[in-house]
Amino acid sequence: MTVIQPTDTTYRARLADAIREGAQASTGRVRVCVDAEIVSYDSSTTTARVRPCVRELVRIVDGLVYADELEIPGVPVRWPGDGSGVAITWPLPVGAIVPLLIRDRSQDAEVLPLAWSARDPLPSSASSTTAPVVLLPAGQALLVGEATAARALSLATETAAKLAAIEGVLNSLVLPVSGATAGPPAVIPFPTPTTAADIQTARIKVDTQ
Repeated sequence: MTVIQPTDTTYRARLADAIREGAQASTGRVRVCVDAEIVSYDSSTTTARVRPCVRELVRIVDGLVYADELEIPGVPVRWPGDGSGVAITWPLPVGAIVPLLIRDRSQDAEVLPLAWSARDPLPSSASSTTAPVVLLPAGQALLVGEATAARALSLATETAAKLAAIEGVLNSLVLPVSGATAGPPAVIPFPTPTTAADIQTARIKVDTQ
């Protein structure tokens, strides 16, 4: 069989464009990452039921059914960690928007809850020009060590104020000196007794280790 090689550069350019357009047309509908809404999350299996946020007609059964009306159950959720026992997790609420990754070969899907949705911009309190910020809803604490962590940390400012008050009392004590004329005992007010709540933070809890 004789193969005729085209010599017309214009023809070759048109052929390359046709091949490229054909490839784009065949892969244009393959999505490897879409936004999805959390329908439910099971922490015992680390899987979520999600609803893709893609408004696209996917089938017709007694009417129109769109992709954002479909739900995908049992999608693995990948939290930050390395498999050595180190991980960072947080409550994954219903309605949260997360990236849904679809592998381009096996078509398996995974959820990576690692990005704040642009639909709900970060508040100004979540950013600092000098240090990283861990943003927590009001009333919630960061648990360090394990999920049962319950021991609160002491705050430096409140602890220092209490120590300064005790130090002031001790420095003002009048102690008898041998051979000196005894005077009336000094009445020195001692600081109000301190409770754990006076000096602890409610934003960080640690375990017993």
